[in-house]
Amino acid sequence: MLWKKNNKKDFFICHASEDKKEYALPICKALIKEGCWLDIYEIIPGDNIIEKIQDGIKNSRYALILLTENWLKKDWARLEFASLLSRQIRTKSKIVIPVMIADKDLILNEIPLLESINYIQCTTLDDVVARLKELIESDKPQCVSYGYNLLSSGEIILKAD
Repeated sequence: MLWKKNNKKDFFICHASEDKKEYALPICKALIKEGCWLDIYEIIPGDNIIEKIQDGIKNSRYALILLTENWLKKDWARLEFASLLSRQIRTKSKIVIPVMIADKDLILNEIPLLESINYIQCTTLDDVVARLKELIESDKPQCVSYGYNLLSSGEIILKAD
């Protein structure tokens, strides 16, 4: 959980508000241990909404893009996506994780750039969450333990296990 220092999250969820109850909330609740940024938990009355979303994007390791028919109609969600994709290109790192909920052809026809990014096909929400948890596990730094051999000359040779 090293990533969570300074209020960092593993996931930012980019979604259409109409999809919050059915998709965004259940995914966020299932990823609570990993750390998940969702507007209803992070933005309170009186907050500057744009600032909070920018902080959420900046302080999240990955961004889940919940691709639905509703999402396609949302200028704000598409603006978040554009910002996240720009960050991914600029930093040359994996940030954008599309979750294909709507018909793939419908989404790719509307946003052809997504063809170049491997996506998670949403068969069930449990499957999506399992795939995301696997992603976090696979991206953890690997711990290497070292042993050593002491030669008769007194020289020490380190070896990685």
